[in-house]
Amino acid sequence: MKANQMVFLRAAVYLGGLFLMYHDVLIFLTKRWKVEDYNYCYLIPLVAIYLVWEKRHAISNMPANRDWWGAVPFFIGIALFWIGELASEYYTLFLSFWFVCVGLLLFEMGRKRLKIILFPVLFSITMFPFPNFIHHKFSLHLKLISSRIGVEMVQIYGLPAFREGNIIDLGFVQLQVVDACSGLRYLLPLLILSILVAYFYRSAAWKRIVIVLSSIPIAIFTNSIRIALTGIIYKHWGAEVAEGFFHGFSGWLIFVLSFILLMAACSILRLLPGRRPPRKTPDTPGAGKNAAHHVQMERFGVLNSVFFLMFAAAVFASWGAAGHLDIAEKPPAKQSFASFPKTIDGWTGRSQEMEEKFITALKFSDYVIVDYTNAAGDTVNFYVAYYESQKKGASVHSPSTCIPGSGWIFEDMGTRSILIPGSEKPVRVNQALIQKGNSKQLVFYWFPQRGRILTNGIALKIYNFWDALTRQRTDGALVRLITPMRQDETIRTASARLEEFITVVQPVLDQYIPD
Repeated sequence: MKANQMVFLRAAVYLGGLFLMYHDVLIFLTKRWKVEDYNYCYLIPLVAIYLVWEKRHAISNMPANRDWWGAVPFFIGIALFWIGELASEYYTLFLSFWFVCVGLLLFEMGRKRLKIILFPVLFSITMFPFPNFIHHKFSLHLKLISSRIGVEMVQIYGLPAFREGNIIDLGFVQLQVVDACSGLRYLLPLLILSILVAYFYRSAAWKRIVIVLSSIPIAIFTNSIRIALTGIIYKHWGAEVAEGFFHGFSGWLIFVLSFILLMAACSILRLLPGRRPPRKTPDTPGAGKNAAHHVQMERFGVLNSVFFLMFAAAVFASWGAAGHLDIAEKPPAKQSFASFPKTIDGWTGRSQEMEEKFITALKFSDYVIVDYTNAAGDTVNFYVAYYESQKKGASVHSPSTCIPGSGWIFEDMGTRSILIPGSEKPVRVNQALIQKGNSKQLVFYWFPQRGRILTNGIALKIYNFWDALTRQRTDGALVRLITPMRQDETIRTASARLEEFITVVQPVLDQYIPD
């Protein structure tokens, strides 16, 4: 078989194996790209291919010596595939796909050739959307920053404006800075665009770093302008213009403005000392005849055949076994929170219903909200959200990220342990003080997770991952207690009230949240 035919055969087997192994993963990836914050991801593979195509002459002029070090990233990718499949963690599967591809490229092209296209290979990682818990955290912080700067801009313009979290009160209307206005959908494309600009920017390394970093404040600043202009247009032209034409058109306008500011930053950097000499690369087609001849004469030897067969065996074995794995979650049966008692040892409760839009957004399986009151008139708001599965985007939302968005100042006060009569283990809870104006409330919250009481979001993710692998379970819950504080009341008194409530509600709660 001729060398060219062998190359095409290997390429066909590689592509076929990758398609079989990652078919479901790639379908899910393209679905994630449909989310507006990640629409730009459709362009990333095309840009990466173009950058490789640009280096085609340099690649052809470089000897292609297959490198067995390609087995290292390849088998890292295979290991990540099994971990991702068992845990149903898509970002792990995304990284698995990338590592397997890098391993194949390194083996087939060798280190020298791969080094030529190292940037587009690394750049391709940006086509993978962030895991949901990272996405939500970034989005919340960006909303808070953008809304604060936006209010200051409105005030500079001369309109009265007051902010409570992500809600901007202009007197005549209240604007809520929702996820769509967080600025994430401007920040991410601009950040990636700045990486491309820095790649083509012929200057010192520190200037390139500045270009990339400058995209972050530029995106936040321009998004704040958009928020401020929305409020100003509300004042002069009304809701129809602000929520209609301007809301749609302003997205493009703001991104163009962001790009202009990025280019301005590049122009300013050019005036500063620190120019890098042009890089010399053998891009001309005729510069490497000996190397090209070497490539054409390279034989498909025994060791190369071993790697090729090893790839085929690993990929097809993983694909076949993964298709027959029983990785369905098996959470224990539980009582519905609809039957949760409204009277508990001197505390009498009144149920509340959550709006459908919040139920859809939070993606929990069951929940309960009850306002309990004791004989002294003290009140405790009791909220539990239960998740049968915390895979594929459905996961507990911590009060530390949700409460600040509604206008409360959130002050973390650490953790504390509460002894429950008749229980061997204390309940460890997070404690926080929240304040809005003159109103103060004390918050206790914790995460019951398959027999564990967790208080840390990172530990929550780690145990979800581990239990998905070892126990085929990721079910868990968030428990949150809030009690209003009277003007003359101390934190110690309010804390004692919540501790008392926990001692009576925890034994009941154990019947509704499986171990």
